[in-house]
Amino acid sequence: MVRTASTSLATRVATEALNEAMGEVLSSYPDGKALVDIRVERAVSGQAFSIVTLDMAKLAKLQNEAIHASETRLHTLRRQTLELPVLQALSGSLLAGYTATLPVSFSLVGAVHARLDADVATKGVNQVVHIVYLELTADVMTMTPLVRSPVHVTARSPVVYIIMSGPVPNVVFPGGTGATS
Repeated sequence: MVRTASTSLATRVATEALNEAMGEVLSSYPDGKALVDIRVERAVSGQAFSIVTLDMAKLAKLQNEAIHASETRLHTLRRQTLELPVLQALSGSLLAGYTATLPVSFSLVGAVHARLDADVATKGVNQVVHIVYLELTADVMTMTPLVRSPVHVTARSPVVYIIMSGPVPNVVFPGGTGATS
């Protein structure tokens, strides 16, 4: 019972810490344009095309801020106490809800890792969607007397969403069918 309670507690605390930190950090970058640079260039033929680059320095800063905010929140929530029914702890009795409770202290120790992940998907003949995600992972160990329980929690949120469109091509060559004349 203590192991189950500690696992549930660690999952709740870690999820809460990651989600709050993610919200705080992403709200400090309300305009995604600050993370993306779009330049329009002209080809020799005179046709315009766009070059989209991500500001990796700002994305790395956002990643570090998310780690720091998550670890700060985990640190403030590291000491927890739950009231557990005495009969449930001793015998698993159905009457456990009607008996005295025993306060059990839990210590949470953990680390947060972050990574940026990108998904690219084609949408039709002339559109490509790029999404950059910030993924936070907390590895938390719950420690009580005689019980240790590891928990792994992940939170993921989109940071940048880019839709790139181009002209519809005049000719489409089917892939993988060999040479065409």
